[in-house]
Amino acid sequence: MIDGTRHGSAIFLLFARGTEAVAPKGYKRKARPAGVRYPPSGGLRSIPARPYLDFVIQYCKLGGTKNMNAVLETSRLLLRELTLDDAEKLSLVLSDPISMRYYPEAFSTEKVRRWILWNVDNYRAHGFGLWAVILKEENELIGDCGITLQNIEGELVPEIGYHIRNTYCGKGYASEAAKACIDFAFGTAGYDAVYSYMKEDNISSRRVAEKIGMTFVRCFQKIIDGHTITEALYMIEK
Repeated sequence: MIDGTRHGSAIFLLFARGTEAVAPKGYKRKARPAGVRYPPSGGLRSIPARPYLDFVIQYCKLGGTKNMNAVLETSRLLLRELTLDDAEKLSLVLSDPISMRYYPEAFSTEKVRRWILWNVDNYRAHGFGLWAVILKEENELIGDCGITLQNIEGELVPEIGYHIRNTYCGKGYASEAAKACIDFAFGTAGYDAVYSYMKEDNISSRRVAEKIGMTFVRCFQKIIDGHTITEALYMIEK
């Protein structure tokens, strides 16, 4: 047996038999794919193996339907919408004192949930937000990255944000995900300029902004959770 996994309401149990795979008797599809042969006996259906095996392999690698609904994909990463089911994994970033050292404080469990719900609202309102960053090789959620609308000195602008789990930093994942988000902002979202900002002394985040082609604009002050923070502003134009 190659694998058993759930797709929608059906369970695929695929068995290798030379060049064919066999689905269980009684399995019903809404539409018969091209090339399917139904035996006169009405017994097991013989289904061309390659498309189904490829599907199952990809399905399992990506962790099921959740990761197959990716918004963006790079050579190593998938970016998909966050759900509350991601709270535990995302807290490994947002609740980690080291990862959040440039924030006033690390997020509580409840604040991580509110963060996810804020992004869900953004998906519905704008068609984008901060997305879950999935490392394809491990099928692991390693952080978030995406676009949100931020008020910078009275102007609402699209801003690229990224948070990568500390143990995965230094491998280029933040810049890889952020570059894909810039392409989305210029292409799908239709913006002519995209911004990013980070705490003035956050050197690693500033390097990511520069690596993806952004240029330093100026420093400005922003109030975050009641704290006045000096931020470094970066921008890239289409």
